[in-house]
Amino acid sequence: MIRQIRQAVVMTAIVLLLIGFGGLTPQPAQAAVTQIKDPSGQILYRSYHRLRDDLGKAWQVIVFKQMTPQNGANQLYLRLMGLPGSAEVVHPKALKIRTQEDQIFQADDSFISEAPIATMGEYNVQAIVPKLPIEEVLLGIPLGGEDYLKLWVPRSVVQEWHEVLDKTP
Repeated sequence: MIRQIRQAVVMTAIVLLLIGFGGLTPQPAQAAVTQIKDPSGQILYRSYHRLRDDLGKAWQVIVFKQMTPQNGANQLYLRLMGLPGSAEVVHPKALKIRTQEDQIFQADDSFISEAPIATMGEYNVQAIVPKLPIEEVLLGIPLGGEDYLKLWVPRSVVQEWHEVLDKTP
């Protein structure tokens, strides 16, 4: 009898702790724009997310710009890093970005011949992000021939891209 009371008290305490810390309520995913400053004064602004392509493979999707207080920003880049099992990215080949209104943009490949990692791509999106509506977009990741891998980017992530673009030193 005492053992049952003790178990009931412990279970009640655990439930109350979970409720108190929000453990039973789903928390929204929040990946805000981050700022990293190195000792030389260079500042990196970035938006980082892990998204899945149409085949279910995970990709790191990073939009970033580096700047110094003296010179401002260089360019805005979109880096894609396929996690193990992801497709290899072909270089040099443009990344396609399609809006819901069927506008298609092509982002230039930053790698002339090949990337440091076969599943990595990096693209200059400085001129494209300002033209993107804040809505879900489709990335076409270049594969061999005319093939492209599809990766949907949620509206909230596109919003962060605009925030990174607007950052100043």
